[in-house]
Amino acid sequence: MKFWAAVVAAILFVGCGGGDDNDGGGSKAPKPDGWELMTWDGSDALQSKVFLALNDDLSFALYQCIATPDFKKFTGTYSIDEQSGVLTGTYSDGTAFEDSYRIVEMTETALKMQSVKGGIESVYRRVVIPDYAKVPGPSVSAYDSVEEIPFL
Repeated sequence: MKFWAAVVAAILFVGCGGGDDNDGGGSKAPKPDGWELMTWDGSDALQSKVFLALNDDLSFALYQCIATPDFKKFTGTYSIDEQSGVLTGTYSDGTAFEDSYRIVEMTETALKMQSVKGGIESVYRRVVIPDYAKVPGPSVSAYDSVEEIPFL
């Protein structure tokens, strides 16, 4: 488990490119802090947005806009089995992930996982999670009764 945690931590702290990245104005581009879902079950025609941050302290944040008009945030903890490379997790309310996910590939720019039960592959790309996902707007009352089910 320590090996996979170290791999995840290393990837989280790797920036894009090298050098100073100075744009002449003294500012640096923000470093990627998470993953954006690009394809699910072979399709890139996604009707929703999902961002995932896997933190080095084995906590995660999942930002998704699937069944509601605004983003919902889910947090919790995760672990990666050192031998099998399987990611499991538990949400802050104590609910386990719907499935476990075998990490098929993890590079500085891409994360490919396959659900253990269903065999569905999901591909993520390394991104800076946008503020609009992290700090969603106010909920619309007509959607208050719509339950957002966590993606993982």
